[in-house]
Amino acid sequence: MAPDGRRRVDFATWWEGERLTVVYHGDSWQSWSHSRGFLSNDGGDAYGHDGGPADALINPSRAHESLTLETIGEGSLLGRAVVHLRGVSRPQVDSVTFNDTRWLSDAGYGADEYLLSMDGSSGMFLRTEARLAGRPFRVIEVTELALNEAFGSDVFDIRSGPRI
Repeated sequence: MAPDGRRRVDFATWWEGERLTVVYHGDSWQSWSHSRGFLSNDGGDAYGHDGGPADALINPSRAHESLTLETIGEGSLLGRAVVHLRGVSRPQVDSVTFNDTRWLSDAGYGADEYLLSMDGSSGMFLRTEARLAGRPFRVIEVTELALNEAFGSDVFDIRSGPRI
């Protein structure tokens, strides 16, 4: 993530494990994969692009809408101070009002608990673990993180920049 709001996400798709790169800047996005090549919305807002599993990590506010959270400790991850949280799905209020389940879908829908590691300065999750009957079935974690650093322009130029 750059200070001007640009962000780049590299991840493997759940289908066939294909690697995908997505770059966002405001409402604009560009993506690149071996099978689909280069795609872009050219700044239009009619088409979106999700960030794959990273959405569960970089959109923590959605977890707050979906889970009842409690702090269970502090620690470090990737050399950064983190707060460890435990979350359980919020009960439905009534048959008409539904909880926002987008975050649950990204993080692991159907879990009876979620263990989360939230970065102490950015508020992003660095790790999510969906658990069922005490066993993890989906783990999403950051393996490399650079926030508010000066990046070369090639990092956000996926037409000519480095590819995964």
